[in-house]
Amino acid sequence: MADDDHEKITEILKLLRKFYFLVSAIIILVGIFFSPFLKIVLKESMNIEHIYIIYFLYILNASLSYVFSYKKILLVADQKKYVESIVSTVLIILMHFLQMILLLLTKSFLLYFVCQIIFNLLTNIVLSVIVNKQYTYLRVEKVGDLPKEDRKVLFKNLFALAIQRINSVIASSIDSIILSVMLGTVIVGKYNNYLMIERYLTQFVIIIFTSLSGSIGNLVATESKEKHYKIFKRIEFLSFISFGITGLCYFTSVDSFVNFWLNDPELLLNKSVLFVITLNYYILGVRHSITLFKNAYGLYWQDRFKPLLTVSVNVIFSWVLTKQFGIIGVGLGTAISYLFINGIIEPIVLFKYGFGKKVWTYFVNYFIKLLVFSLLGFVLTDCYTIFSFESSLLCFLVMNIITVSISVIIVLIVFRKNENLLFFLNLVKRTFRIKR
Repeated sequence: MADDDHEKITEILKLLRKFYFLVSAIIILVGIFFSPFLKIVLKESMNIEHIYIIYFLYILNASLSYVFSYKKILLVADQKKYVESIVSTVLIILMHFLQMILLLLTKSFLLYFVCQIIFNLLTNIVLSVIVNKQYTYLRVEKVGDLPKEDRKVLFKNLFALAIQRINSVIASSIDSIILSVMLGTVIVGKYNNYLMIERYLTQFVIIIFTSLSGSIGNLVATESKEKHYKIFKRIEFLSFISFGITGLCYFTSVDSFVNFWLNDPELLLNKSVLFVITLNYYILGVRHSITLFKNAYGLYWQDRFKPLLTVSVNVIFSWVLTKQFGIIGVGLGTAISYLFINGIIEPIVLFKYGFGKKVWTYFVNYFIKLLVFSLLGFVLTDCYTIFSFESSLLCFLVMNIITVSISVIIVLIVFRKNENLLFFLNLVKRTFRIKR
């Protein structure tokens, strides 16, 4: 995009289209292959009406998410991620509105989910039309193939990227599968209530970083590695602040929200399990600063075996620890795999092949920040035991206000001399001066 090479962009998208349709087909085939194992995983839930139809609708939804979606890459590369965000947000609001009407009128989960599939596909189609209108050179009927050497490099990276995508799908399901097999679907339901809130929180916070992906790609293409590293440190610190503070809010107040939402104390998890869920939220959150630059550099092939290692470690540790300690074990297995596999391999690859620097300073800073927020989380939890609220909603609101306030004060004190914190403080000051 930085070179404005229309022909090469079109050639790459042509190749990506084939790759995405192939991934879509593979998802369906893998889903069909694993369908006979539903009885083992779901056990007592097999008596749910239309269980196989629901399963295949989930597979279809995952498969269709790749149809036409390859064109969204162009919006990201051209620093127009906001276009995708606007279209997705509008259609998601419409989807939820229609889903509520369908549930009220029909009480059918099948129609509810079919509505979601249609809107997911519609989002990709609308974005595809927008891309075709904004980038008219994509309509060129006759376009050649990429040079052999470029195709080779792209296929290598696409292969590595496909492994990572498959790994992310498997990893997101491992916890639920292990809990279902070992402890039953009732425990899965309790655990997934918390995970659902955590994932919505992640989707909200991650908007900050996904909006930067196009700018970082352009930065890597046009600026020096010293500039890359300087911007990386700022984004890494921003991810630490964003996911650290929101993670603390989640840890201290999510029980109040679940109690307000479901009004059943039996559905609450104990604090040790909640701590592990929050730890995973933080680990995966701050990882985005690494993946943003790693993707911008195109460093997929260099750690191609990492996804398989991550999944293997996750399955082994989750299974063993769940058998030994119960529900907390599955979260610990996930934390171990992401902290000691992804959390080590990805920074090493980025610093070696991207920045060309030693990685030890990053690891030291990472664990100092993790320790600060972990200790702060336990201190806040002990402090909140002195409060008593009749209203769960009031408790949720007060705890969030106090948590944010104390967290900001601690960050300002502990990292008062940090150059990245000073940069953001100056940025805030300049913004307020402009508004005045």
